[in-house]
Amino acid sequence: MADVCPFEESEYSYMWCNVHWLRWICGSGLLIMCAILVLAGCSKRKETPQQEEVYSNRAHDKGYMASLLTNRQQQAQEGYARLAVSMKMTQCVTRVRATLPADTTAEALKKALTADPEWISLDEQSKKLSAAATATLQQAHQLIRQRMQEEMRAQKAIAQGKAKAIDGAGAPKTVDKK
Repeated sequence: MADVCPFEESEYSYMWCNVHWLRWICGSGLLIMCAILVLAGCSKRKETPQQEEVYSNRAHDKGYMASLLTNRQQQAQEGYARLAVSMKMTQCVTRVRATLPADTTAEALKKALTADPEWISLDEQSKKLSAAATATLQQAHQLIRQRMQEEMRAQKAIAQGKAKAIDGAGAPKTVDKK
C-alpha cells in the first residue's frame, strides 16, 4: 500500500511522484559515491620497493678509484725501493769485477758475487721486494676483477629494474635530431 500515491486524486499528485523519483535517484547516487570512496580511499596502498643504488660504471665509484690510487702508489714505492737495490747491485758488480782479471767469464763473476756479503744481502732484499711487488700486483688484479664482476651484476640488475644507477650511466640517452 505504500506504493499507492496518497495524493492520486488531488492536485498535488504530480509532486509526490517527482519527489519519489528524486529520493530514489539521490539515494542511489549516494550509495554509488560511498562505494567509490570506500574502494578508492580505504584500499591498502602498495609501497614501491626501494631499489638498490649501484654504480654501473666503476670509474664513477670514488671508493674504487681511491683503492686503485692507493695500490698504484704502493707499487710506485716498491718500484723505487727495487730501483735503489738494483743500483746498489750494479755498483757491487762493478766493484767485484774490478777485483777480477779482465778476461773473467760470467760464471767466475757469479762465483765471486756469491762470496761477497754485500751482494748476498742485496740479492735477498731484491727477492723480498720482488715478491712484495708481485703480491701488490696480484692484489690490484683481484680488486679490478671483483669490481668488474660487481659492475656486470649491477648492469644486469639495472636492466631488470631491480637496481638504480647512481652515476646515471644506466639511464637511456635521448638524441635530439634537428
